[in-house]
Amino acid sequence: MDEATDILQDTFGLSEAEVQLLLGGTSSGYGKRLQALGLEPLQVRELLTQTEPPLFAFSDDLGSYQPMGNARFLVETLAAFGLSGDAAFEFIQENGDALSAFEQVDQYALPESSLGAAISSGDFSAFREEALRLLPDDIAEDLEPYLDATPNTELFEA
Repeated sequence: MDEATDILQDTFGLSEAEVQLLLGGTSSGYGKRLQALGLEPLQVRELLTQTEPPLFAFSDDLGSYQPMGNARFLVETLAAFGLSGDAAFEFIQENGDALSAFEQVDQYALPESSLGAAISSGDFSAFREEALRLLPDDIAEDLEPYLDATPNTELFEA
């Protein structure tokens, strides 16, 4: 991880705290998961350092980042709806401060409409309907156009 840290600090000018959030925020790091959604490195950096609203972490002005929640559920929901690239980037920019809403989808989805069931069966329709039911209306409206999109199953294989 030292080589990756050096590259991220030298190439993108990230602080050590930002690098730790990027590489270690989840079991495989936010960076890997966001890359699997088709985001470019500069888009990942922009999301990581966005402060209005803060997305994955907030910082005191000394570069000490504190995680605001687990972005895994947001990223997995976007993959289940088939969002990728610029569409995923824009969605996260607008709704990434609602990490707790996506955590609730994971927590309260019925077993037959859970993400795990969707991944096992390959049919994401029940999960998508449940997510739209559980998410706040404004977020659900942003996801509705993707009800019939092909899911990004590569993210779940990583």
